[in-house]
Amino acid sequence: MKTITRGKMATWMRPGFTALAANPRAKVCLLAASRIAACALVMQCLGPARAGDALPAQTAPAPKPAYTPKGRQMERYKAFARVAKLPTILISNQTTLEVGGAVKADLNGLARLSAKEKEALAGQFGVPAGVVGKVIERAVKSSSSGGAQVAQDLRTAVIDYRFLEGEWGRYHPPAQGQQVKADALAALKAGNLSRAWELYDGLQRPAPPANLRIIAQP
Repeated sequence: MKTITRGKMATWMRPGFTALAANPRAKVCLLAASRIAACALVMQCLGPARAGDALPAQTAPAPKPAYTPKGRQMERYKAFARVAKLPTILISNQTTLEVGGAVKADLNGLARLSAKEKEALAGQFGVPAGVVGKVIERAVKSSSSGGAQVAQDLRTAVIDYRFLEGEWGRYHPPAQGQQVKADALAALKAGNLSRAWELYDGLQRPAPPANLRIIAQP
């Protein structure tokens, strides 16, 4: 504290600070220490707020589970599957897939099958190459898929394709349903049978008449 008396400036100071006032370097150090302490206090107050504002860690979305077709439970589908005629599918030496006795594929090299080889396999079944390609793609991703499983998956895919192709071909929707049919046919062509099934199962089917009466025969 400073007081002016008769043109002179007198400095009043608290006891114990005489040495600090007399030493300019000590004053600078004291000022710096005060600033550091103030900054530390501010950062301590802001720390919890910043932690609260931090966004939670992003987690990868869970993969969509494979669609299970409900249409396979229909008697119409089961009857179709029983009479479906397919070329012979054999597994020789547990390493070679033979279709129709004319086309062979190495089960250990499915990931390396060319587009031409997939088309040759698909030609034996009379389906688009995408149908066979999807089966092979799943087999490559699944390390537990043996030759018997690949053969069974091929049979199921071919039967599904033929059944859905006939069902969608006979389906003549009104104008608002044309896009659904177009999407289903595009999915079939690409071999995306799961999507074609999902669209098929989602179709609205007419309910039976409420006043329907069943008369037993004598």
